[in-house]
Amino acid sequence: MSSVLEVNDVTKQIKGRTIIDGISFSIPKGEVCGFLGPNGSGKTTMIRMLTGLLAPTKGRIAINGIDMKKNRTEAALKMGAIVESPIFFPYMTGRGNLRNLARLHPNLSIQEQRERIEEVLGIVGLTARADDRVGTYSLGMKQRLGVAQAILGNPDFVILDEPANGLDPMGMRDLRNLILSLREKYNMSFLISSHLLDEIQKVCSQLILIKDGRKVWSGRTVELGGGKLGGNEKGNLEDAFVELMTR
Repeated sequence: MSSVLEVNDVTKQIKGRTIIDGISFSIPKGEVCGFLGPNGSGKTTMIRMLTGLLAPTKGRIAINGIDMKKNRTEAALKMGAIVESPIFFPYMTGRGNLRNLARLHPNLSIQEQRERIEEVLGIVGLTARADDRVGTYSLGMKQRLGVAQAILGNPDFVILDEPANGLDPMGMRDLRNLILSLREKYNMSFLISSHLLDEIQKVCSQLILIKDGRKVWSGRTVELGGGKLGGNEKGNLEDAFVELMTR
């Protein structure tokens, strides 16, 4: 199975301190992967390198085989992201915000931008509210608009950083269903960083766990905790996570 993301022996040092220490992993196309670790583990630094906001001190990051360091612009066109909370102009409509953001995709003509905006509004279920000001949107609607922004360029791979923060149970369910629908219909791959382990367990087929800048576990979600998460024994991701992080 081909990998949409490849991270090979990536290290990041800042002011002489090693924040990320030789991490390697890959995400197969069409997989939803959880990226977990306690506060201070290096998740944010890793995500910033994956999105090209930071350069690794050493190692290689590739999106669909395109080296992020050698060709950041081409690699970025294959990827969408929500890092922290999506930021929109509250006085503009949802459609207006997406029109502004569509200009960041030079691979799309003006007509293609317009068509893609209408398409993604339909995908995230916001067509009926597209001409309302974003300031009137609920938090769940803003998150769905954030997903619309992330998939505007029709990426192969999407990074979502704490996407469910602050959402009520209905909003979390809607977001979860949207992610799974995008994977199912478009074979889109996701890397999701979150502290909401119950949601991660429901949506992610794979997991990567880091601690103190090092990878401590990666594999299928059902394999964590000796298979308890997917077997007959009762198990949950929180128990397995805590066990790994306290070793």
